[in-house]
Amino acid sequence: LKKLLTPFFKADTEKLIQRDSLADFLKAEGSAAMKGTSRIDFSEPLLNQSMNVLYITGLLERVLIGKEEYDALPPQLRSGYRTDEKTEGMQSQLVRITELNAFLKDTAPGIQNQADSWFALAPLIGEMGALVYRVDTADMKDEFTARMDELNHSFQLFVEHGYWSLHSLSGRRHPMVVHKILDYINAAGAERKALLVIDGMNLWQWHILKSALVDTNLKVHDLPAFAWLPSITAWSRQALFKGSRPDLDQDNRKEEKLFREYWKEKTIPDFQISFGEIKWKNLPEAPGTDIHIAAFICNDLDSMMHGTVLGNRELYLKTEEWVKNSGVLTFIENLVRKKFSLYITTDHGNLEAESYGNLKANIKNLATSRSKRHVHFTTETDAKKFLDTYPHISARRAGQSVYLTDNKAFIPPGTVITHGGSHLLELLIPLGVIT
Repeated sequence: LKKLLTPFFKADTEKLIQRDSLADFLKAEGSAAMKGTSRIDFSEPLLNQSMNVLYITGLLERVLIGKEEYDALPPQLRSGYRTDEKTEGMQSQLVRITELNAFLKDTAPGIQNQADSWFALAPLIGEMGALVYRVDTADMKDEFTARMDELNHSFQLFVEHGYWSLHSLSGRRHPMVVHKILDYINAAGAERKALLVIDGMNLWQWHILKSALVDTNLKVHDLPAFAWLPSITAWSRQALFKGSRPDLDQDNRKEEKLFREYWKEKTIPDFQISFGEIKWKNLPEAPGTDIHIAAFICNDLDSMMHGTVLGNRELYLKTEEWVKNSGVLTFIENLVRKKFSLYITTDHGNLEAESYGNLKANIKNLATSRSKRHVHFTTETDAKKFLDTYPHISARRAGQSVYLTDNKAFIPPGTVITHGGSHLLELLIPLGVIT
């Protein structure tokens, strides 16, 4: 790269092979282009297309300028600038939804069968979902549903051919699956570390919380991961706090014991480990100076999800209310103020699902556990027999478990917000890092 660039950019070449300095260079050249003095021709089609992708995905931040300045820009430069969204209001949100929708629509057919491809899309999916349910128009919600259906079709191919191989990978640099998150935290260099697990939080709910955290001037790094499959609390949350594969004969009632055992094996004394729960407007004080490793569980969003009867718009309004008034923002700020490196994640996401009909009584009798989107049978033979008996159901098997892959659920006619299957919005989960 240096050899290619040096004849054109000379001393600036070093800036162009480092991500942060390249971003600064492009911003400076964009400003120069407004004055007609840039060394770069931003109207060149391939460059313009690549730059647009960087802005859409957030790898480059758009520059805030006045509306008159924006309107005076040539079209090839507009992708790098924005006007004040708070004054533009609904219109700017609609423009951003359209932009994200087009990008995701173009991306869906050619997405690679790799975890990183899905991790790169996670923040965009979260942003689009949050905007769609904020704007709340039927057309936009239909478009979002269509995009998620398209992406989920490709995602299920990834689950079948790529997901399971991730379980054995090290979590030190990137925890691909939820049971590697503790390994990632352990590898971090900070002296004090805190894990906040918000049960049942999907990508667009995380976007609402993350945006509020950014507004308080906290820097949040997105590092998406995958839940355990089937995406139920009993196993995925157990895997998270255990730091290894869950025991499928157990639930998550021993998670504090498992969490403490993990860290004691890493030579952290028990008196330096803390484990607690946070609830709406009933949040504990940040741990004292003797605590080096802390974990907190919040079940508020999961309770809201299971209590929602009017679909995602209702859940969106509940989530916004929770972020603003539950005290969670103050709690997080206090942890950061007490010098904790903070890791915010969930055990699984959720989605709005439609009816497949209730499971028959004889099926229920064969199950050791079940949710609205999974059934764990007593034997693998029973699981295979279920799939053979109901070939019209979009489902797959993992050992003795059968899980749904589409946006349906084992419920009476109607809709429900739930989890337990392998849908993109259940299995692709956020991990936010604040250091």
